[in-house]
Amino acid sequence: GKEANNGGASLVKEKTNITVSLAEEVPTIDVAEIFALTDQPVALIKMDIEGGEYDVLSRLIESGKIADVGVILFEDHERKINSQTWKAKKSLVLNKLRDIGMTIA
Repeated sequence: GKEANNGGASLVKEKTNITVSLAEEVPTIDVAEIFALTDQPVALIKMDIEGGEYDVLSRLIESGKIADVGVILFEDHERKINSQTWKAKKSLVLNKLRDIGMTIA
């Protein structure tokens, strides 16, 4: 098997603390599919997904499922990602969250 030099992992190839040459493809699931499994509101989402938080938030916004969420807590790992594309996505998603009335703290 492959060994990472730091034990880290991410779906964001621009993260500075991963070794891209050790990349492996992994299955993922659409967060909207998870929400479709219940008609109940979700009180809390806690994410620490190594830079992928804005992809998940964007999908929740696009699917309308964000309206079913009470509180979202996450760490975005910005200090480890030097990508202008990623930073633009972050800005876009945060603005969309503000536009729908969510408080960003």
